[in-house]
Amino acid sequence: MVRSGEMFMADLLRHLTSRRMLLWLAWDGQSIVGTCVTELSETINGRVCVIVAVGGKDRSRWLHFTRQLEDFARTEGCRAMRLYGRRGWKRVMRDYRETRIILEKDLANGR
Repeated sequence: MVRSGEMFMADLLRHLTSRRMLLWLAWDGQSIVGTCVTELSETINGRVCVIVAVGGKDRSRWLHFTRQLEDFARTEGCRAMRLYGRRGWKRVMRDYRETRIILEKDLANGR
């Protein structure tokens, strides 16, 4: 959150406790190895699931859980996933495209 400069931690906590945003945890059986915060957003073109924040240790151990996030978004009627983040995520999220500094994946054609 500090790197992106997008949101104060207090605001993030408020959004999580009000259930406006969801916190996802990647657990290896002993500890949390990754975290993700999502928010469903209504746009002119339809609902999207926004990955507001993501991070953790050794992303090869948890990045594959993106599929579960995408499945969740589909069940919630989302047409796309969006990732607001640092440019470096473009190298990791190869099936997402950069729109401004936003990565997006069309859920209808993204499987």
